[in-house]
Amino acid sequence: MIMLPYTIYSPNSGITLHSWLSNNWNECKKKLNNHGALLFRGFNIEDVIAFREAALSATPEILDYEEPSTPRTKVNDRVFTSTEYPADQRIPLHNEMSYRRTWPKYLWLWSQKAADSGGQTTLADYRKVLQRLSNKTREEFKSKGVLYERRYNTGFDLTWQQVFQTNLVIRLFSVLC
Repeated sequence: MIMLPYTIYSPNSGITLHSWLSNNWNECKKKLNNHGALLFRGFNIEDVIAFREAALSATPEILDYEEPSTPRTKVNDRVFTSTEYPADQRIPLHNEMSYRRTWPKYLWLWSQKAADSGGQTTLADYRKVLQRLSNKTREEFKSKGVLYERRYNTGFDLTWQQVFQTNLVIRLFSVLC
């Protein structure tokens, strides 16, 4: 059984992830395809700009966080904080932005400072989840498709006004239709 993530260690402490990825991304894609996730350890990433440059060097098609589903703060162009829920709130396993018409092909996560406790990110290879579904269930998804219903609640989640950045129902309809 192949476990994820596959860990890649820096060949030396001074190398930036950006420069290493520039020369090794094709090999990384093979490992990513085999393992479902990569974890980079020991690379020099000084700040959010260095993180962004590393991600863009490998995957320039990074999406912006449009139609948000959870509260996050924009840190830099196409770089956002993780979901800003209280630590006692659990985030169920999910496919990132699966409710959108377009979703990210790659996710880049970086921790400038590791959590004192907790802070884990649960990962799953949804290719394997799909394989575990019965043939009948997979065929039903193929024939009927999927309809996502999104509910906007009060509490920790964002309101529809925050998600679509408008208070006008007519503007909401123009975005959705």
